[in-house]
Amino acid sequence: MSEYLDYLDSMLGSVYVYGAQGKELTAMTQAEAENWIRRKETTLRPGYEANKAKYDANAELAISLYRQRLAAGMRPIYATDCSGLEMNFLQNKKHLVAADHSAKDMYRLLCDIKYESLDQLRPGDPVFYAKNGKPSGIGHVGTYLGGGIVEEAKNQSEGVVLTELKARPWNFAGHISLLDPYLVDEPVIFKLTSPRLRGFTVVDMQKALNSAGYTDDEDKPLDADGVFGPRSAQAFDKLIRAHAAAPTPHVVTICTEPLTVSIDGEEAQIK
Repeated sequence: MSEYLDYLDSMLGSVYVYGAQGKELTAMTQAEAENWIRRKETTLRPGYEANKAKYDANAELAISLYRQRLAAGMRPIYATDCSGLEMNFLQNKKHLVAADHSAKDMYRLLCDIKYESLDQLRPGDPVFYAKNGKPSGIGHVGTYLGGGIVEEAKNQSEGVVLTELKARPWNFAGHISLLDPYLVDEPVIFKLTSPRLRGFTVVDMQKALNSAGYTDDEDKPLDADGVFGPRSAQAFDKLIRAHAAAPTPHVVTICTEPLTVSIDGEEAQIK
């Protein structure tokens, strides 16, 4: 998986906090983290006094999600808003830009290629929503992962989630060439591990196996849940037996747009 998509994978489940850009909440005590969330969503937010009830409610939603993540044992837990998800990588981790950018400015200043259609999307490309249908009205951003899936910091009640591209009202998209060096696919070894191999590349493989008719040992299609468990291994072994002499593990490289799969350097025609 590419470095940028690997980073996005690590941010799944993060808490949505207005103005946040990848801050690790679990580096603080619970009380400190909840106070920080409350201040970011209320008194530190522009226009708070005019929207007090709404912003107070948003703070409680974000804190509730943070507590859910803690109770589920998630570690680390990060906080981000929609543009902060992408800007944390661009600005803080890779120092590709000097200043923070809103979703609108990401499209205006960082997308050196602006698409005419969502059909042009490639994995790693940002997608944008403008309520008024104009670039000047852009107020939300997500990242296309391939296979019709977008990762976005959605809202305070859901946090960072995967959504279907067609199920959301994205109306602008583009390409940020600064990210190109971090979007090069790396080989993935598919095998049963503890903890389980998981991520977007597993989702791609599960969808590819389903599309090609490779099922588990009970002839059931896979759940594209991004976790390489026993059922995924069963379907994957059927693919391997059809294209290679030995069982897993094998080095498999996946390109999702268009879908091609190579096994140990040899392309496998699975569709």
